[in-house]
Amino acid sequence: MQLISTDATARGIDVAGVKCVISYDAPQFIRTYVHRVGRTARAGRAGLAFTLLLKQQESKFLRMLREAGLPPLERQLVRSGQIRTLLPGYEEALAALQETVKGWREVIRTRLLRMEEDFVGLLEELLPDGILHTLAPGGHLGTGFKNVVSGSDDLRRERKG
Repeated sequence: MQLISTDATARGIDVAGVKCVISYDAPQFIRTYVHRVGRTARAGRAGLAFTLLLKQQESKFLRMLREAGLPPLERQLVRSGQIRTLLPGYEEALAALQETVKGWREVIRTRLLRMEEDFVGLLEELLPDGILHTLAPGGHLGTGFKNVVSGSDDLRRERKG
């Protein structure tokens, strides 16, 4: 099984059977590193974690680990020729991930627009006449929404059709 995860989803999840974590983006904070590598070796089991670093990232990363009191890591030098055969599979997985993200973006966009319409309807019901002013085209909230939230007196209502 392969799992591709962001740092946000890596926190707190427990996926059974994860034996190896590969971080292809150097973590900026020790907490992020701990959460990433913590997806393996759960409940006292053994596991492996690799962090791929560019040469210029190495000293900062190792200093971060040292300052956190973590034991030294074993360095594994990987030459580009050694991973060249993995490139087609990586590109295929990346393309599949990109399609999945596109699909979710559309779902999220649609749901946010629906929520915005519901919110505007609720505001129109709750607020007295003359308070709500929608400025953006298509019925979407514009700067009038910011004014409603901030309590500005410079608001007015535009009637629809």
